[in-house]
Amino acid sequence: MNELLEKYWEGTTNREEEQRLKRYFASGNIAAAHEVYKPLFETIALEQQVQPSFDAFAKVNNKKALWSQLNDYKWKSLAVAASIAAILTLGVVFQDNIAPEPDLGTYDSPEEAYEATVTALQFMGTKINAGKANLEPLNTLEAKKSAIFNREALRETMDSLENQNQNKNEK
Repeated sequence: MNELLEKYWEGTTNREEEQRLKRYFASGNIAAAHEVYKPLFETIALEQQVQPSFDAFAKVNNKKALWSQLNDYKWKSLAVAASIAAILTLGVVFQDNIAPEPDLGTYDSPEEAYEATVTALQFMGTKINAGKANLEPLNTLEAKKSAIFNREALRETMDSLENQNQNKNEK
């Protein structure tokens, strides 16, 4: 099993060998030296049970050919650029003919401006906090992954367990 674990850490195992490792750690009959790796394989099993709520490859699976998508993108970009150029041209031409209007984006008193600013910032704060709440499961998963994939700590623990086993065998 140690050789299979080494192959796993090096990334050279095939699917059958990985299945053997998963079955070994799921069986509950694990050697003391391998107990360190049990949380890793439990987490992998839990991640495989998670059903994604979106299809990350939906665009890739689209029936349109890639060249067709790029061609559509080119024409749409060209149309947008031409529209912007036409609007800017008309704006420059008619700019001299339009009398300047009073600035409508200011407030008469600092109190009104302060209230409007506070309201806008509160609105943005609630939206940002709502977005952060949706990321909390990812933070938990990241913390577990970081704890599991600390290879140096795992190797040190494995070496100390092997030394203990050797000391027991020598006695």
